[in-house]
Amino acid sequence: MGLDTSAHPVDVALFRDRLVPFVKEGKPIDDVIARAARMAVLAARAADWRFAAQRFSMDLRKAQEDVVPKVTERYTVPGRNTTFFERLLGRKAPEVVKEYERPEFVPGLAGYDSDLAAWGRPFFMPMGDVARVVELYERYLAAEDQTAIDALGRAMVGELSANGLNFPKDTRAAVIQATKALMPFEKHIRPMREEGAEPPLTLAQQQRRLKRETELWRVIFQGRDSDAPLPAEYAEGRDIDPETPAREFLVNLPLQMAGFAAELMPGWMSRGYGYASSLFDKIGVKASHVFETPEALFKDLVKAAPAVGQMLNETIVENFCLGGYVPPQKMQTFVDMLTKHRREMVLAFDDGPEPTPEQFAMMEADYLKILEPATFALKQGYGYLEAAEIYSAPLGMAN
Repeated sequence: MGLDTSAHPVDVALFRDRLVPFVKEGKPIDDVIARAARMAVLAARAADWRFAAQRFSMDLRKAQEDVVPKVTERYTVPGRNTTFFERLLGRKAPEVVKEYERPEFVPGLAGYDSDLAAWGRPFFMPMGDVARVVELYERYLAAEDQTAIDALGRAMVGELSANGLNFPKDTRAAVIQATKALMPFEKHIRPMREEGAEPPLTLAQQQRRLKRETELWRVIFQGRDSDAPLPAEYAEGRDIDPETPAREFLVNLPLQMAGFAAELMPGWMSRGYGYASSLFDKIGVKASHVFETPEALFKDLVKAAPAVGQMLNETIVENFCLGGYVPPQKMQTFVDMLTKHRREMVLAFDDGPEPTPEQFAMMEADYLKILEPATFALKQGYGYLEAAEIYSAPLGMAN
């Protein structure tokens, strides 16, 4: 099971007072849709900055690799297939040594972790401790227009440039010189789209998209006691049997509603099993007193249509589902647990030797993708929610 997971601060009041009453009673949410559309446009602009930095980091690494010696790596492979008698006797076929050359290790863009800055945090926050990231996230959420996003983007690039020569002491002079040749980084990191890429959706297009998505929630919920299929205008373009009753999609409502909430407050992206409920289980730390199912966010809908709660669990169990939920009143305990077990959680999926402090710092990206949104949620009085496939880098769905 390949999982694209995410961690989300959750504004409980948004679900309780706006989204659930909209689905259940048809109470208008035009203002919420307008805010979500604006944030989607601004988040896309911030992502342009983010991926411009990612492209530059690859160009910089290539420039550094061009000026360092090559290293020869050797490895062994079977020289032929194992024979029947060798298998019978438990013997291996003779091995042969192969080799390849690679550039000597280079530091790349100083202080920049692409797994965290490009494919982890939302917006464009390439550097900073947890408190700094939370502060930047708040500033992005408060941005009113593209001008504000661009100002933040330029500030982030400026920080990367100021930190650009912060290399280990043993870095080759040629690598430092190759890096200096590309400074200041502001000349190269600019928010531009790849050639041939689709243009970003306009504000009006985003509003139409979100209005259609939210209207579908109502259609599905209203058909909860019927065998009627989705109306043609909603079924079109979907890989479903046109005779499938609309009520069959009730189980998907929580994920769809959480995805909409993430338009207003983008979450942190991750991959595999690096989500909090899984990590606590992996290191043998009981977390059932903080994690619960997300049913509290949808309880009125579950009461009216039990199928809505059919796939709500205390952890992620499959693709395209919600995972564990931490309510606001348990967030301090949750953050305290994350802080207390930081080292064990970082090391949970590494079976190698004891890392150096430098190696440990490089390994903790997935942990920070949990701690940062949890810290923001605690500060704001929000909850915390895990999900799978709200975002998916392979499918081109980024935060």
